[in-house]
Amino acid sequence: MCMPDEGVQSGTGARPPKRYGAHIHTEADFATLKRRVGQLEKMVEDLCGALLYSDDLSLLERNAAAMGSVYRDGSFTESREPVFARNRVESVLQTYGVFARPQPHRWVHLAHLNISNQATPQNMSPESNVANSTNTSDTLATY
Repeated sequence: MCMPDEGVQSGTGARPPKRYGAHIHTEADFATLKRRVGQLEKMVEDLCGALLYSDDLSLLERNAAAMGSVYRDGSFTESREPVFARNRVESVLQTYGVFARPQPHRWVHLAHLNISNQATPQNMSPESNVANSTNTSDTLATY
């Protein structure tokens, strides 16, 4: 059986009693709290940046936009436009004045490898030059 906390008044709206004397928290406690809040803010910026600048969400949004209206059920009597996660995340960030931190992408320069963007048996097979390369620093230039 749960008993309510002793000394806690519920629903009265009374203010807690004023404390006189030394504070129970030190400056070090506040510095630690400030550092941890800063870490949380950076984490939110990084997580939102990861969502906003991800290729898979972009692809999903493109597919959803091509799909057209979203219907509530099989009766097709109620519909709405698709809602996109990236737009919603951006809206929340703007509300709080937070900016998403762009995530760095790792690009591989393929021009000197003689590989085109089209999938062919040569560039898809395990026998291709890229797949059998033992020294990736000679074949792939990353940026």
